[in-house]
Amino acid sequence: MQLSSTLSWLVDAASETPSADRLLAEIGTRLLADGLPLAGGALTMAVPHPLIARRTWLWRADSGEVIEALGFAGGFAGGLAAALSATGGASSASDDAGRNWLTKLAAGTVHEDSVGLSQDAPLLGWIGPRPFTQPEADALRQAARFAAALLAVLAAEASAQSRAFYDSSGRRIGSASTDSQGTVTNHDARGKVISRESTSGTGTNTVYDASGRNVGRFGTNR
Repeated sequence: MQLSSTLSWLVDAASETPSADRLLAEIGTRLLADGLPLAGGALTMAVPHPLIARRTWLWRADSGEVIEALGFAGGFAGGLAAALSATGGASSASDDAGRNWLTKLAAGTVHEDSVGLSQDAPLLGWIGPRPFTQPEADALRQAARFAAALLAVLAAEASAQSRAFYDSSGRRIGSASTDSQGTVTNHDARGKVISRESTSGTGTNTVYDASGRNVGRFGTNR
């Protein structure tokens, strides 16, 4: 079986891609080079965070730009949407941020593949200037299938960067999340930020309260 250049890359080199946004851009660029008529793509992944339920990356074929939208969890999403609506703002709290963005980007029909069997499996979507033909849709589906293993790794890494804390009775009392810069944000049981910690190159941790005030430092070197 002769693989397209996109599928060959997913098999041989995609594992070196460091992040979900770069993976989306790489797949989109390579599908374009293979002749797929793409206007944009979207990748949505669930994240274990007290306020943020999903992260969605949005890729434009004309510029190669990738932006990010956040899908907020539960009651916080409703409150945020109401507040933004009252002030005339736009909300990114929708469960369908990727699909909504794609439908506004081009005149084609959105093609989406759920990459995995779980309810929270990553969702990979594409749109073109016209509806995709059956062979084009099959090529997009194949790309999603070949990307499944790497997306599972990225999703697992996202889960590893968030931790929940429980008391002796099993009641959740807080959580902590770590961003790409290594900054740890601590939340109470309701998801409110209570402190942040950052680590310098010398091994010194700086602790900040919820307002950003420096409240202490401690060393991690021995």
